Amino acid sequence: MRTITIQPMTKKSIKLQAIDLFCGAGGLSLGMHWAGFDVVLALDNWDSAIKTYNTNFSLEIGPLKLDKKLERLESTLQDKTGSSKDDDVAIKVNINSIDGSWIRKLLKNNDLDPEIDVVVGGPPCQGFSMAGRRNPKDQRNALVWEFLRIVKELRPKVFLMENVKGLASARTPEGENVPLKIKEVCEKMDYQVTWNIIDASKHGVPQMRQRIFFVGVDERWTADVPCTFPNLKEREIITVRDALSDLPSPSFSEPIPYAAEPQTRYQEWIRTDSSKLYHHLATRHRPDIITKLKKLSPGQPLYPHYKDAWKRLEWDKPSFTVKENHNAPGVHPEQPRVITPRECARLQSFPDNFLFPCPKSTQLKLIGNAVPPLLARELGQSILEQYLL
Repeated sequence: MRTITIQPMTKKSIKLQAIDLFCGAGGLSLGMHWAGFDVVLALDNWDSAIKTYNTNFSLEIGPLKLDKKLERLESTLQDKTGSSKDDDVAIKVNINSIDGSWIRKLLKNNDLDPEIDVVVGGPPCQGFSMAGRRNPKDQRNALVWEFLRIVKELRPKVFLMENVKGLASARTPEGENVPLKIKEVCEKMDYQVTWNIIDASKHGVPQMRQRIFFVGVDERWTADVPCTFPNLKEREIITVRDALSDLPSPSFSEPIPYAAEPQTRYQEWIRTDSSKLYHHLATRHRPDIITKLKKLSPGQPLYPHYKDAWKRLEWDKPSFTVKENHNAPGVHPEQPRVITPRECARLQSFPDNFLFPCPKSTQLKLIGNAVPPLLARELGQSILEQYLL
């Protein structure tokens, strides 16, 4: 068995509070929990994201064991009113409609400390994406500034913001470079900010995924704020084979049993607290599509105009970027089919016990939009050690 170093999923003894803006399914929150933070509030404006988040997290416990997740899922399915639970972490809300005082009041009402140590989040990024039209006036671009507004009003010691790589060269409607504008805004807020483009494959995630991360530190919190981006240790490269080789062929019903023992340390780790597979559901392809998929070489796309969709994965390399593309995030390295939501989740470093209680197409969107939890943990640990200990 190939040796791959994976740190245990344990929380440190220190208790620091974080909130997650634009939380999505909860990839960033999960990594922050693993790094030792208590994520006490998560906000998003997407029903499926809120439902997924609250299936997997509890205010009192944090990330839940699989049996508790299944109980919450069953309870949600039986409750047709969609009412929230007392220990829900995620709340559906439009960020434009709230402010820091609203968040503090909400925390107080839940008997939580209204002072937040860290604010994290990934504002929707379609307006900055290299794959889109990169329209400076796209209204979704404004959510970056809404994120910073909440930071200004809450005054956390540190903030972490994620976005697409295209943000690095994006322009505001006035023609200013967006990262430099973010730096200018943050300096007026008395935050020192640094940023870097990170490839997740260098930090334990079996996927070549480049995203820009901004870290800001309140100058009033420490007189020795580093002017460099948090130091992340590079990890051994994990391949598609390391991540997926133990999985059986997908089924049209779930859950399904594992068909083999784990073959790598990554597989051992990702199967923690999981005895069966969920969301490993097959796609029904037309016969002509199956014929074409059988002919694909490793790394070859079925359609030349799709960069990261309908493209065959390569066993001995990390995956290309996982994102929802026409319900076809990638083609299996050997089989004539697209990969399943569970395979996508593994390539994003979501454990097998993480549930996505929504239709398959929505699962793919939630997974593709997420910050890989293992990368989030690396960032969380670095933030903890460099700025907060």
